Amino acid sequence: MTIYIEQLDNGSYQSIINGVASNPFVSADCSTVIWNVCKTITQTGCSCCTHKIIFKHGIYHLFPYRINGEDGHLSDGHPYGIPFYINNNKNVLIEGNGSTFICHGQMGFALLEFSDEVLMQNMNIDWERPYVIQATVIEHNNEILKIEIDSSKYDIGTASGNLHLRAEPYDAYEGCSLVNYIAIHDNCNVFDGYGNMLQELRDSDVGFIFENGTADEEGILGNIKTVTFTVGGTNNNLLPIGSQIIIHVAAIANDENSRLEQINVITINHGWKTTLRNIHIFHSTCRGIFAHNTGRRWNGTTYDNNSGFIHLDNCHAMVKPGSGRCFSTLYDNAHFCNCAGQITIENCHLSGMGDDGINIHGRYYQVIYIDEEDNTQVRVEAEDMQPEVGDMMQVVGRCSLERNEVNDFFVVSSQVTNPNDNPKVYQLSLNRTLSGVSHIYDLMENMTWTPNVTIRNCVFEKRNRARAVLVSTPGTVLITDNVFHSAGAAILIAADYFRYKESGGVKDIEISNNTFTECATSVGDVNHAGDWGRAAITIEPETTAMPITDQGICPTGIVHENINIHNNTFYMHDVPILFARAVNGLTFKDNYVWRSLPPQYAANMAAQQVAFRLEGVTGWSETGTKWSFDYPDNWKVTGIV
Repeated sequence: MTIYIEQLDNGSYQSIINGVASNPFVSADCSTVIWNVCKTITQTGCSCCTHKIIFKHGIYHLFPYRINGEDGHLSDGHPYGIPFYINNNKNVLIEGNGSTFICHGQMGFALLEFSDEVLMQNMNIDWERPYVIQATVIEHNNEILKIEIDSSKYDIGTASGNLHLRAEPYDAYEGCSLVNYIAIHDNCNVFDGYGNMLQELRDSDVGFIFENGTADEEGILGNIKTVTFTVGGTNNNLLPIGSQIIIHVAAIANDENSRLEQINVITINHGWKTTLRNIHIFHSTCRGIFAHNTGRRWNGTTYDNNSGFIHLDNCHAMVKPGSGRCFSTLYDNAHFCNCAGQITIENCHLSGMGDDGINIHGRYYQVIYIDEEDNTQVRVEAEDMQPEVGDMMQVVGRCSLERNEVNDFFVVSSQVTNPNDNPKVYQLSLNRTLSGVSHIYDLMENMTWTPNVTIRNCVFEKRNRARAVLVSTPGTVLITDNVFHSAGAAILIAADYFRYKESGGVKDIEISNNTFTECATSVGDVNHAGDWGRAAITIEPETTAMPITDQGICPTGIVHENINIHNNTFYMHDVPILFARAVNGLTFKDNYVWRSLPPQYAANMAAQQVAFRLEGVTGWSETGTKWSFDYPDNWKVTGIV
């Protein structure tokens, strides 16, 4: 089946299905046409033929109204339309032909569920009105912060001394009143005039101006509004005149009817083979791409194999050229949780994310109950990713974070006991007893959903907050031929039990032939150490004491193994190249290290003042490092704890 979608000269949209044109849909909204086309493909029920949705090159506007009374996100009843809903299909091509899709209001773009061999390519995705407020600082002292805002791009207002972002009229939905304002979050980042994050300014480091201060809209000249905040809290840093301040929109406002729905642009759920190619995402109210439980073929009752993949080729979030924006997505560019098979990310140029560039991890589940009479019955807790029947689990020590690889457990049954709460509690039946293997507050790690990863030929700009790449999987990982220029750590290898329960220990990582340019400029001084990593490459698993403490502590065991860092080039503005914790087998070989002295970044600011800091590391080897002639000798130090 081949379906063409085009915009006619009168502005209406129509689809042509196997040569038969539909009645033109006279509206500025193309969502209905797309939604109906996707339904047509699903209703054919043919999995042996190829389904093609081909757009004529153009501009297509999308709106988040319910479509014909039906939800766009059927898996959880989300009230906003997601135009591209591909469910339980096979062999689907969505060809954009370089078209631009402009979203209006709070909505997603595509949801690919339980589908095999999907290719989506050649499109640009943007929002008419971004869900951030971007302002230019024109005055800042201990009493006031005065900013200018282009109201043609960021429609703002003040009410009761607070600054608000006016939502689009389309943010109203059935059962809710029209949203006039969305409250802003007291969380902001500051960028220089070139769109790079300022070195020592992390989240809200200008103080709690937007929470405690009083906003007064002073005037307007053309589209430029001037807003003055009378400072109501501690003013930690004075901002340079002309710097850009990015104010995040709150996830939830005081009024339940004016909440900001955080919806990923593209979500892949239980896909087998999925390729996204030549897709540029200029904005998102959440992540650019989110994938979970992918890489294994679902046949309706069980999984066939583990040979699937996700392939991102020149598919990424980026700052829209010529827009003057600093942010693209409000959160990660691409986030993968509980995936299997192969993840390949190549030829991407990422910039402007409100969080990390790429995050790939599994899921830790905390054991909160073991039946004393039947030790195969256990309750575990996590925010998401319900263990599925047949999943293989391994016990992980709560303080050591070491896997018990001698004992594998398989899920026989799985049930959510509190579907409306968070975190979720899952009642599991296992194939054999946990007696003598696990205790309350230990972890279970899902070993079924652990991918192999390749990241190559990508560019990570400093025009975003946080880190470039986070990766935690026991599969084979290759990170090669990339360029990193990140505010936080370029590469963070974690295993995070402390904050987000993102598993787990790595077993085979090669980091080679990459260029690291002035990375980790915002990793933090002694007051912020570890916020976004500790060095250009940071290996830092975090656990807690039992049952819980207010800060992460060093694991007592070996968490990561076999990390090989070789033939890379580092241009260092400051001291820390590598921070490593709880590793067995760590090699730093034949790397080039140069001293970089850019005027905007001061040296000797990081908490770590040695090139390599090792905590609980065995099998360390540093050979063949080539230092530039002007590299300070007191930086070439290995600190071992």
